[in-house]
Amino acid sequence: MINLSNYVENGIYRIMSNVTWLRFLHCNNGLGSSNITDQTYDVNPMNLSITGLVPNSKYNVTVVVGNAVGRKTESVLNETRAAAPSAPPQDIVAVNQTLFTITISWKPVDCAHQNGNIRGYKIKYWERGSGNETKLDGNTTGTSYTLTGLQSSTTYVIQVAAKNDAGVGVFGNLNASTLPFEVSVASTTIGVTLGQVENDVLITWNRTSSQCVDNGKSFKTHHLSNSTMYMIPALEEYTEYNITVCINNSTCAFSIVTTNQDAPSAAPEKIKLKEKSSASITIMWSPVPCDHRNGNITGYVVMFRKLDNGISLKHRRAEEAQWST
Repeated sequence: MINLSNYVENGIYRIMSNVTWLRFLHCNNGLGSSNITDQTYDVNPMNLSITGLVPNSKYNVTVVVGNAVGRKTESVLNETRAAAPSAPPQDIVAVNQTLFTITISWKPVDCAHQNGNIRGYKIKYWERGSGNETKLDGNTTGTSYTLTGLQSSTTYVIQVAAKNDAGVGVFGNLNASTLPFEVSVASTTIGVTLGQVENDVLITWNRTSSQCVDNGKSFKTHHLSNSTMYMIPALEEYTEYNITVCINNSTCAFSIVTTNQDAPSAAPEKIKLKEKSSASITIMWSPVPCDHRNGNITGYVVMFRKLDNGISLKHRRAEEAQWST
């Protein structure tokens, strides 16, 4: 509201011309370009409400009044009040992702939509599909932030809005994912590969399921430094292991894998004759020792041949020609 009565002296002037104003762009760094708006109103009352102005902007208002004797021109500088930002920060992107962190950056809200001095940023994030919001009040006017303590191999919805003295503005959205750790499995080794070099990584593995031994045994650890890969050695064939990767002894990721099978590393035990007749022989045996099975035993191969004149197989091995199974 501009009160035009200030420009009427002793009641003898009447307004016979117009009111004009110029807008000065006002952002974080103060005045910017001028002459963005130049409008004219023909007025006669003693006051005028100038509407449709931009928050937190300076306007130079010029009033021309006059009568039959002459004219008088007056100017006054006014500033509109701040309002919450009317647009989100620009170009919100993920610039770095690890097992448990996502670093995002953005550009400030466009100057014309800041509507006041930006005091910081409000950040919200949640696991996509969960709806469980975590809210962070930015305490800096910086344009980047690292979310920590996240779950590995998980996609998050991240929102960023600017704040000024009038309130929180419009949120901008980003979907970004943390990295998984990968495993490569052999019969007696498991390779653990990280997405990038991390500090103070602790890799732990323990047997969770085995054919032959109690579960939960063989708990071992390894500290990984300045590397993205570690090969866990000396594991048991066809055994389930729980692999845990922790950063700074706090945030952890898990993977359950089973080592590959391998051929049995020992023969069945206690092979002996059970019974015989004139045309058949029945034999029996005990299974391969558990720690030498290296997988599920799916069957046995029985090999035999006729001996000539009772000569033992031991002395005829070099002359063997054919075997029946």
